[in-house]
Amino acid sequence: MSQQLKYLFGYGADREPDMIKAIIGHNALDMGEATVSGYGLYVQKLADIPLPARTILQKSWGNSFISYVIKPLKGSKVYGRLFSINSVEIKQVDIWELVDCN
Repeated sequence: MSQQLKYLFGYGADREPDMIKAIIGHNALDMGEATVSGYGLYVQKLADIPLPARTILQKSWGNSFISYVIKPLKGSKVYGRLFSINSVEIKQVDIWELVDCN
């Protein structure tokens, strides 16, 4: 059964092909440099993370956790890479990123 292909915009550590490989277990199809207009890149600290994801991160990182998040920001751009991966691999990235861990 073939999986539907999706696009992943990787920014921060996830813009690195080796990071995506570590998450999904193999090289993803690297579509190259990409930008998202109308968004800005922000530093996210532990206190900005909703529970229970904060609790999970705090066990490994303590209070020093720092990550990146993009938020709407008129006139700004976020630079990253575009990868083509399948729907199962998107779920692997979501698990890694603690998506839906509220």
